[in-house]
Amino acid sequence: MSKGLKVTFLIHFIVAIFSAIGMLFFPAMFMGWMGWTSGVAVPLVRLQGTMMLAFAISSWLGYRATEAQQVKLIVTTEVWLTVVGTLVSLYGVVLDGAPAMMWGNVIVFAIFAVLWIVFYPKTKS
Repeated sequence: MSKGLKVTFLIHFIVAIFSAIGMLFFPAMFMGWMGWTSGVAVPLVRLQGTMMLAFAISSWLGYRATEAQQVKLIVTTEVWLTVVGTLVSLYGVVLDGAPAMMWGNVIVFAIFAVLWIVFYPKTKS
């Protein structure tokens, strides 16, 4: 497995775990930081935190893997997550009136989408 892919897994783990902790344990604070109004239900934020925790764990497993074939499914899932996440976040900011802080989501998703797509060919055996 390439060094770049390993580093991407590690960085993604760190970003995802901090996001998950914020959403799971401090949802109201996280919502305020993101500029979300009280119309966003705390249980939905916690559910999103649970999903982020799952992606953090998958990135940790990918980071710990020793062979590229072991991470192929994880990278494929990450490509889909980040590409669709970029598009949905962009739609939210541009057309749906999401808070300006959502531009951060667009940027983070887009960066990870590029990284996963660049490293995807390196998962083929």
